[in-house]
Formats: sequence, structure tokens, C-alpha cells
Amino acid sequence: METEPQIRGPFIELDVVVDTAGIEEAILITNQSMEQVIDALDRISENQELTPEQAEVITLTSGNINQLTMSSTEVVEALPEAITKAKESVVANTQVFLSDLKMNILIMLILILVALVVVIACLYWFVIRPIQNTIMSATSNVASMANSIQLTATSLEESTKTHAKLLEVLEKNQQLDNEKA
Repeated sequence: METEPQIRGPFIELDVVVDTAGIEEAILITNQSMEQVIDALDRISENQELTPEQAEVITLTSGNINQLTMSSTEVVEALPEAITKAKESVVANTQVFLSDLKMNILIMLILILVALVVVIACLYWFVIRPIQNTIMSATSNVASMANSIQLTATSLEESTKTHAKLLEVLEKNQQLDNEKA
């Protein structure tokens, strides 16, 4: 029975969402209010009692408000794209962060593994190897002592046999001397 490989999603998934409806609504209300101000200023600028300078100032102000209205409309239109770009940037930065985090964890694991190998090598070189040499030397000395004891035992056995033969010869000589006397 084969198991299908599991498809794993991202470790961290961010869903960046900004509710732009409220912002758009506020800007649209502001734009409507500004259009009403522009209409009012246009009607005021048409007043015959104004001096040409006052009419020009009102016309410039009306133009500036109109430009502000167009700019705010462009901002509202560009807002979803800006949010999408910000979301992509956050996701990309998160992916880079996670990749860096994985790399750092991998490096730390490798360093820990190398440190363990060095510790084990040092333990072998400075502890186990000298103890092994000491044990081998002691074993060699014990074997040499056992060999010496075996040689001594063999020599003692030969000496005992020689003494037994000498005693036997002496006893025979003494019996012969006793018989002769």
C-alpha cells in the first residue's frame, strides 16, 4: 500500500487584508463635499460685486480644491494595488525570513554535530586511548608474570624431581652402607 506524498503548505501563511471600503467611502464623501464647495465658489466668483483679484483668488482656490479632489480619487483607485504590493512584499519578506531561519537552524545543527565529533575524538585521544594503552601494558605485564611463574613452576618441578632422585640415590647408598657395615 503506497502512501501519497503529503503536500505541505507554507510554515507560516500571512493573509494581509485591509478593508478599504471605509476609506473609500470617507474619501468619496469628502470629494462630494469638495465638489459642493467648488460649485459654491464658482457661483461666488460669478458675483458682479467682486473685484477681479477676488474672483481670480476664488477661481484659483476652486482649481486647487478640484485638484485635491482628483488626487484623492486617484489615491482611492490606487489603494487596492498598493495594498496588493504591500501584501506581496510581506509574503516575500516572510519567505526570506523563513529561508534564513531554516539555514540558521541547519548551520547550528551542523555545528553541534561537528562539536560532538570533536568531543568524541578528544575523549578517545585523551582518555580512552591512554586507558587502553595502560590496560594493554598491564595485560602484557600480567602475561609476562604468568609466563615467569610458569617457568618458575617448571623449574621447581624439575628441581623437585632431581631432589627426589638424589634422595632415592642417597637412600640406596645408605642402605648399601648399612648392609655393608
